[in-house]
Amino acid sequence: MAKEEEKKRVMIKRIIVLCSFLSLLLTTNVSAQKRTDNVPIDTSRSVTINSIHFIGNKRTKPQIISRELNFHLGQKVKMNELRKIADRDEQKIFNLGLFNTATINILTSESDTVDIIVKVHERWFFFVIPIFKLIDRNFNDWWVNRNRDLSRVNYGIKAQHFNFRGRNEKLLINAQLGFTRNLSLGYVIPYIDKKQKSGLSFNVSYSERKNIAITTVNNVRQFLSSERILSRSISPSVTYTYRNGFFNRHAFTVDYNSINYADSVSIVNPEFTRNQQNRQQFLRFSYSFVRDVRDFRNYPLIGFLIGARVDRFGIGPSDEVSKWALAARFSKYSHLGKNFYFASTINGLLSTRRNQPYSIFNALGFGSSLVRGYELAIIESPRYVIQKSTVRKLLFKTEQNLEKFIPIKQFQKIPFAFYGKLFFDHGYAQSYPDFEGSAPLNDRYLYSIGAGIDIVSAYDFVVRFEFSRNADRQNNFFINFKAAL
Repeated sequence: MAKEEEKKRVMIKRIIVLCSFLSLLLTTNVSAQKRTDNVPIDTSRSVTINSIHFIGNKRTKPQIISRELNFHLGQKVKMNELRKIADRDEQKIFNLGLFNTATINILTSESDTVDIIVKVHERWFFFVIPIFKLIDRNFNDWWVNRNRDLSRVNYGIKAQHFNFRGRNEKLLINAQLGFTRNLSLGYVIPYIDKKQKSGLSFNVSYSERKNIAITTVNNVRQFLSSERILSRSISPSVTYTYRNGFFNRHAFTVDYNSINYADSVSIVNPEFTRNQQNRQQFLRFSYSFVRDVRDFRNYPLIGFLIGARVDRFGIGPSDEVSKWALAARFSKYSHLGKNFYFASTINGLLSTRRNQPYSIFNALGFGSSLVRGYELAIIESPRYVIQKSTVRKLLFKTEQNLEKFIPIKQFQKIPFAFYGKLFFDHGYAQSYPDFEGSAPLNDRYLYSIGAGIDIVSAYDFVVRFEFSRNADRQNNFFINFKAAL
C-alpha cells in the first residue's frame, strides 16, 4: 500500500511539473494575494475615502486600474459595504489580464477616513512565441480522425504585447507557415476617450492554403490537398467597442473578405461556393453584446454571463454571399458550499438555412459549441441549441515553485487547482437542406453523461480529462485544453 501511495504522489508531482511548463506557453492569470486590512470587515460605521494609492503598476497607467474601481475620492460609505465593493473590484482588476495578483487593502485612522491601497503584481507583457498548433478542431479530432498526423500543424512565430504603452493596448503580429500560411497584424485600443468607454481595434490578415476542408462525410470533414495553392484570402477589419459599465460590453465590427479559390475546389464540391464560383467577396457586419459578471473568466466558479451576437454576411448587392446569423448564450455559476460548484450553460444559433455555400456553413464541433462525448464529430447546422450542466468539486490546490529553473519573477510560482466533476450535456441540431454529410447526427436528440478531472493553472491554462457515454452508446475518453462552459 505504501508503494502504491508513493507512486500516486510521484505521478501527481510529474503532472504538476509538466503542466507548469505547458502553462507558460499560454496567456495570463494567476491568483489573489492575502489582504492586510487593519479593520474588522463587519463594522457598519460610515467612513470617507481620503486617498487611493497604487502599488506595483510599474508599466500600467493608474487610470487603467482606476477604471475598474467602484469608489472614488471623497466618497462616504459604510465600512462593510466598502469591503464588499473592494472584493468585487479585485476580481475586475484581475480579469483585465494584466496582473498575476490584485489586492485592495483598507487602512483606517482614528478619524472616520480610510486610505485605499491597490496593490498589483504585473505579469510579463511581451511574448515572442513559436507557433506549433494543430489545425484540427480539437486534440481528439487530430488524434483519432487524422491518425496523429504531424504534418497537420501550423508553425511560425507570434509576437504579442498585451500592455502596449501601459494602456492595456494589444499589439499582435503573426507569421505562420505549415498547413495554413498566414501573416496578420492586429492592434487593440481599449479606450480612445477620456471617460474610457469607447475603444477601437484593427486587424488585417492574409492567408494561403494548400489544404481545404472541402466537404463532410458521416460527420467527419474531408480535406482536399494539393502541391499548389488552393485559396488566397485577405481580410481587413475594424471594431468599435463601447463599455458603458463595469460588466457590459458592446462591439460593432465590419470586415471585408476576398477569397480566391483554385478551379479544383469547385470541381470536387460545386456547392463549396455555389454555382462553381472561384471567388467569394463580401462585407460582413456584426454586433455583439456581453454582460460578464463572472469571477474568473478562464475558469469561472461564481457569477453569470449573458451574450448575444448578430452577423450579416453580404451587405452590398454585388456581394457573393447572403446570410443572417443570431447566436445567444446564458451561463450561470454557483457555489454550493464545501468546495462544490455548479455550472450551467445554454447556447443556440439561428441562421439562414437555404442557399448557403458549404464554405460558410455553421457547425457544432468547434470550441465549446459541442455536446461533450461527440468531440470526434462535426455537425453542420444552421439552427441548434445545446445545454450543459456540470457539478465540480475542488479536490486540492497547490503551488509549484520554479525559482531554481526560471529567473523571471512573473513565472516562478505557478498555482494549480484540481477539480473532480460530473456532467450532463444535451442538444439538437437541424440539418441544411440537401446536405447529407452530417445526416447521422442531424435532426435528432443528442446527449451525453460523464465524469472527469480538470486541472487549472496560471496563464489561462486548463486541461480536461473526461470519460463520457453518449446517445450512440459510445464510451469515450477525451483530453481538451479549454474550459467546457
